[in-house]
Amino acid sequence: MPLSSVHREALLGLLAGAGEARFDEPLSRHTTLRVGGPVDAWIAPASIATVMSVRRYCASVGLPCRALGSGSNLLVLDGGVRGVLLAT
Repeated sequence: MPLSSVHREALLGLLAGAGEARFDEPLSRHTTLRVGGPVDAWIAPASIATVMSVRRYCASVGLPCRALGSGSNLLVLDGGVRGVLLAT
């Protein structure tokens, strides 16, 4: 199930200019093999404090939250990823 508008607004509020958020972002743009379906929320935080805030929020509402490195050696199904990916 995609993120609700409430979750989207909350995540944008947590960034408050300290990073970038994209919703329903195709992961093919972020993997070296150029394959992969969309993630509910792709977030590139600009600070450790922002990472902590996003992780805390996701844990409190039960949203899956994972880290995404450089995208090499990563295969993502066409169905995509549910939840939040933190791009480092």
